[in-house]
Amino acid sequence: MKRFVLFFMIIVVATLAFSTARLIITLKDGTVIEYNMEDIESILYKVEEPKPLNSINMSLEKLTFTPGEEIKLRFFIATTLPSNAWIGIVPSEIPHGSEAENDKHDLTFKYLNGMSEGTMTFKAPAKPGMYDFRLHDTDNNGKELDFLTFEVK
Repeated sequence: MKRFVLFFMIIVVATLAFSTARLIITLKDGTVIEYNMEDIESILYKVEEPKPLNSINMSLEKLTFTPGEEIKLRFFIATTLPSNAWIGIVPSEIPHGSEAENDKHDLTFKYLNGMSEGTMTFKAPAKPGMYDFRLHDTDNNGKELDFLTFEVK
């Protein structure tokens, strides 16, 4: 299915490129390459190492909240995590990556308890500022797997 979607996207991009007579490619590092379609003989797309689609997703209905407002965080995780995996609210200025560091600074948290998808309800922090929902693989010196930033004002 992923290959079909990728192939379809390439066809759409190629069709649009031919209709506008320019092909614009943006690389992951931000480099933009432009070609006139008249100069291109063929286009080849090769995947050296297939990678899965993002297996973690967290979402909110909005990104700005008032202090104490109820926040419903939706999440989906394609893999099973230990029951002590957790999602917490951490001030955005705290460096990312370390579960132990995030654990020192979380304002509130909830364990996943084996859930791989669902909705968790939190209260927005009382102090205005930028915060992250941060997902961690375990509560025992683990790793931060994903984050979602929101604002309280």
